[in-house]
Amino acid sequence: MSVFIGTCNTEGQFVSCSVQGDIRHPSGITAQVWAVPGQRIHVTWTDFCSNRSTSSIRSGHFTVRASAQHKVRRAIPLTAGHSGKCTPDVLVSLGNTGRVHLVLTGRN
Repeated sequence: MSVFIGTCNTEGQFVSCSVQGDIRHPSGITAQVWAVPGQRIHVTWTDFCSNRSTSSIRSGHFTVRASAQHKVRRAIPLTAGHSGKCTPDVLVSLGNTGRVHLVLTGRN
């Protein structure tokens, strides 16, 4: 089942926005990003998961070139022990002027 976690968008020069939210028992988390005009988007993510007495955190980053006509979807790797609650936090930023969009979803 698909779960909406959150969305953000912002506009300007060298802008960024982020989405953070909770998802229980995820089987996957996906970030979809795009910019207008099309350009490089820097994505930084952290995923914290906990299940009763155990917890783990995983983070990373990537850069993509995306536009409204070429939206990019990337999986956010789950941490070990993801059978409990996970809190992904994804930050997107532009190196130029424009509008950046992020949609964060998950699957149970």
